Amino acid sequence: MLPGYPSPSADQRAAEKFMNGCHTKAVLSGVMGFVLGGGMGILFGSLNDHSSLYFPGATTKQKVSISVREMGRQSFSYARNFGTFGLLFAGNECLLEKARAEHDVWNGVTAGCATGAMMGAR
Repeated sequence: MLPGYPSPSADQRAAEKFMNGCHTKAVLSGVMGFVLGGGMGILFGSLNDHSSLYFPGATTKQKVSISVREMGRQSFSYARNFGTFGLLFAGNECLLEKARAEHDVWNGVTAGCATGAMMGAR
């Protein structure tokens, strides 16, 4: 406790303990990765020209419909992959940090290697 600052209440300590848990960090990272991946999928999906390559005689409405559908598929694929990477990396890093009882760069390096190995095995 620092002089001049009130000690945290029981609710504040419980919230801090919850937010510092590995399960919370992993789930939040997975959700944020899913959202970011969805945005990246929409961005990159909009840059692809799906309709004119496969359906040269389609009307404009059909081309837009096909493009939006493909953009949605690509967006979900990106979101799923980013979310999985975020969940695995944050979970691995937190577990390594707790197991080693150290907060250094090697936790991230090892977690990255473990996450890559897990995704590669999939």
